[in-house]
Amino acid sequence: MTRSIVAPTGAIATSHHLATEAGARILGNGGNAVDAAIAAAAALCVAYPNNVALGGDLVAIVQSPAGTARFVNATGRAPSAATLDDMAGLHGSALPNRGVDTITVPGGVRGWDALAGLGGELDWATRLADAHRYARNGVPTARSVARAIRRERSVLAADPGCSATFLPNGRALDEGDPLVQPALATTIAAIAENSPDAFYTGAVADR
Repeated sequence: MTRSIVAPTGAIATSHHLATEAGARILGNGGNAVDAAIAAAAALCVAYPNNVALGGDLVAIVQSPAGTARFVNATGRAPSAATLDDMAGLHGSALPNRGVDTITVPGGVRGWDALAGLGGELDWATRLADAHRYARNGVPTARSVARAIRRERSVLAADPGCSATFLPNGRALDEGDPLVQPALATTIAAIAENSPDAFYTGAVADR
């Protein structure tokens, strides 16, 4: 359900009430639309992992108070060592639906950094506080998330991390069940402490 909250310095609407609340809290605490958008996007990574994730991309249009519009294109590129000839040799005329060769470098977190450079006023710890808390403490599993878990059960079960998160003790999370994501909380905490660089270098990137 989409929920809108009017904040003292603006308004925000997202596809999940927890993300809306995260953005509204930022506006109420002195942040601007850029800060609120980052907070909401991060919260969606926790509450709607089937739709929004740290491994995804970002596109945005930001208009300054003076009316200047800027476009942020943070769609990830193919890995620099991957070539068309290599991919064709491995897969023929079309890439498979799944697998490492289908994955671009995630651009979304770097997109947050680009957005912050267009007028963001708060620090990363403040922007990501709600997302970190949601991941660490858990959120109720949304209906669409539960449906996606059931649909992709065999894929999730094949990965130990996904299985532990979405199929605890072998049972698929159902709507309303606590969705707790400690590994995601750790990654969000690293970004909050060291900026988006932490997602692309160091321990997170190595993992």
